[in-house]
Amino acid sequence: MAFFDKSPSSDSPSLTGRLVEDVTEYIDTRLSLARLDAQASARNALVGVLHGTAMAVLGLIGVVFLLLFLALVLNHALDSPYWGFGIVAGVFLLLTLLFVFGIDKGAFTALAEKILYNKIYKSEIVQERPEPTEKVSGNANQSA
Repeated sequence: MAFFDKSPSSDSPSLTGRLVEDVTEYIDTRLSLARLDAQASARNALVGVLHGTAMAVLGLIGVVFLLLFLALVLNHALDSPYWGFGIVAGVFLLLTLLFVFGIDKGAFTALAEKILYNKIYKSEIVQERPEPTEKVSGNANQSA
């Protein structure tokens, strides 16, 4: 009955050696997996930043051309070479003053939380927080 024999055998060092090799290989595999996860996260972040920057630049160029068009249309409608640009600039000056003196940053914080809720941070802490639910009238939200 070699299976129940507790005496040391010649297989004991090779079994320990294989166990050490397996544990070492497991640790190397886990480190490689962590490295690959970090690379994937960094790549996704870089792609998001580049995509967002490209969209912002193209959107800004489009807005500038639309505002130039609006100013030129107002110039033509008012039969003046400069009043259209003055009106567009005045609207933006009023908007700037409204943002500087009238709107609190709390409104933007609430808007950002509503838009980005559970989209950026996918950690357990954020997922444990209850999501906003819509009120449903009647018994439609009860399970059958």
